Amino acid sequence: GYWKRFGGDDSQACPTCSQTVYSSQGQMRVVSDPYFNNDYFQDNPYAVSPNREISGAVVRQSKKTTTRISALNRSELLSGRNNFVTTYESMPRLDFSAPSIALPGLKGVVNSFTAYYNRAAYTDYTYYQESAYAQWMMSRAIPLGRRFSLLPSLSYDQTLTVHPHNSDGTIGQNQWVGAYGTSMVLRYDTLLGTLDTGYYYQRRFSPNSLNVDSAAADSGISTNTVTMQLFMRPNRYFYLRSGSGYDFKYTQNQSLDFDQRLLPVINELQYTPNDKLNMFVRNYYRVGDGSQAFVFQSGIGGPEETGGALGFSNYKSYGTTVADTISDFKTGPGAYIISPSVRWVPPNKTWRIDVGVSLYAYTTGGLNFNKLCMYEKNITLYKNFHDFFTQWYVKIRPGVETLGFMANLRFNDPTPRRASPEELQRFGNGWEYGGSSRP
Repeated sequence: GYWKRFGGDDSQACPTCSQTVYSSQGQMRVVSDPYFNNDYFQDNPYAVSPNREISGAVVRQSKKTTTRISALNRSELLSGRNNFVTTYESMPRLDFSAPSIALPGLKGVVNSFTAYYNRAAYTDYTYYQESAYAQWMMSRAIPLGRRFSLLPSLSYDQTLTVHPHNSDGTIGQNQWVGAYGTSMVLRYDTLLGTLDTGYYYQRRFSPNSLNVDSAAADSGISTNTVTMQLFMRPNRYFYLRSGSGYDFKYTQNQSLDFDQRLLPVINELQYTPNDKLNMFVRNYYRVGDGSQAFVFQSGIGGPEETGGALGFSNYKSYGTTVADTISDFKTGPGAYIISPSVRWVPPNKTWRIDVGVSLYAYTTGGLNFNKLCMYEKNITLYKNFHDFFTQWYVKIRPGVETLGFMANLRFNDPTPRRASPEELQRFGNGWEYGGSSRP
């Protein structure tokens, strides 16, 4: 992949400089073996992602708007086939956004506009389907006293599908679907943090009509949710985030219990007392189904210092146990992944080594482990040279062995190398240095 910026200067210290920046970016990922890659899925410790992707984009960014035109091709190895098949292709896609628009007579109101046009084809499509989307939103912050503030917003969404193809192969007429929505967030500020209580509502019109889509299964109500989120940061070393919500949306011929309408409870905690110690914990909990995911990560020592890290995770796949047919790894309430690593940085050296392993454990309950094994071993060597950094690594997993090398030039190095007195003398005297004689 690559990223390149052309012209422009976003420095506020240069009022005469151009505030418009152009950039281009591209990425290509192709795998010779569809069962080999370096992508890691949270619910599967075995890395398999049989796909390839090619994309490119050009972006124009000014002080008030951002415009992006892009193209994307994604191919996957479908089951029972020995070649890659294009599953999604977007050519082109045009995105436009204006995050802050000032209108006369609406002082204090923030207006924003986003839109896109997309021409896309899917797996079994023999044609490109054109579609477009636009949204206008108005919001304003209203202080309600010393501790409380209110942030209401209004929005209107419009989608367009150009000549959609019907199931019998015929081409239909253009389909316009509009929706209006509102949200209201009440914030309570304290010395320790904030408590946000929000209400979100959106209602949809029937296609090519301004009448509410009451005949749909959801009666045209796309969103009807109340949320609450607590964020506490008593100091710069610690923060706690916890949130959940309740879904009031009604679906015809479907009866949901109270716990089924409750949104997942997400708790997150991070503690960083100094630059040499950090700890992060995150839990995803669903009432009635229990914990769905738990992640713990901790590290000791800075990136350029001797230290180590420890990771621990457990993922539950919606109450079922899923087995990977290649590596025989399973996910579920009894599957655990433990990943310790050690980093050694010799003093006054330009290299360091990282060594890590990943352990997989599966139990049906308690300490009775049905499987306990080491499923990954890796070692990485970092070496710094005068003009570039290098990284050498070896990673071994069941059925997958990886050997890699990477080199980066030292652009914008925050710790520039200082020349020695001898080098300074040589630079100043030029060809007279070292006892050389004049011609």
